[in-house]
Amino acid sequence: MHDFRHLKQRVGEGVLKPILLTQSRFVAAMPLYFLHIRSGDKLEMDPDGVELPGLAAARAEALKVARELLDEVADLGGNAVIEITDGTGETILTVPFSDAVRPH
Repeated sequence: MHDFRHLKQRVGEGVLKPILLTQSRFVAAMPLYFLHIRSGDKLEMDPDGVELPGLAAARAEALKVARELLDEVADLGGNAVIEITDGTGETILTVPFSDAVRPH
């Protein structure tokens, strides 16, 4: 929704004419996180990444991915982790697959 403001501007010889101004809005892009999967000496890189509002959301997404993979892939290994990196490639959080195991 735009914020409209009516202003009067002097035009010509003392004639006042209303003009309409709009307030510009800037949309901030969400940070891009990459969820790489490491199992032993294997590293599967996430080529696309995902835009998320913050690190807590990135961790939640990593847990979701880990749960899905645990259901589909039997031989991930007990030491499998998801390495969350930022847009520069720096690892900012490591989420062990064991954190995604739901209690029965």
